[in-house]
Amino acid sequence: GPDWPNPPWSTFLLRSLIENQGFREQFINRFADELNTRFLPDRIETHFDNLASVIQQEMVLHEARWNAWVNWSTEIQEMKDWVNNRQTPIKTHIANRFGLLGSYNLTVNNNPTAGIVELNSLTIDETSFSGDYFTGIPITLTAIPAEGYVFSKWTGASNSTNAQIQLEPDTTTTIEAVFTAVP
Repeated sequence: GPDWPNPPWSTFLLRSLIENQGFREQFINRFADELNTRFLPDRIETHFDNLASVIQQEMVLHEARWNAWVNWSTEIQEMKDWVNNRQTPIKTHIANRFGLLGSYNLTVNNNPTAGIVELNSLTIDETSFSGDYFTGIPITLTAIPAEGYVFSKWTGASNSTNAQIQLEPDTTTTIEAVFTAVP
């Protein structure tokens, strides 16, 4: 809403950019890319655990200095619980905000020895990637062969022989880039 902390002047640029369909689609896909990688609950929990192990000794000193006891492990667990329950409301918010009909699961299978796949803003250099994307928003896939290989075709959701394709699935989808060794 327009109240604090989002007065109209502070959101003007984003609101204006969102009116452009291309920007809106890139924004939504980038949001999904981040939810499917950087903001996965397991990844954030690991980050919390790493930070907690560094801060733990300081918490002991903090409690001693200020004669204040903090239930450190409970606080960490509350943050982890919040993160584990956050993905669904975020996806629902994006779908509602942009009038989308929901999401679907996308799996990209890959042979990283032969090449990689770029999915929107992500580089898939593992054998399999899976994530949720929004219905009605086209995704872009680009097959990039490794040295000594050429891109042959896509299999699964597309049989295209073009290295770069756009898909707009509405149900669970699997796709794979097929690379062939250069003789």
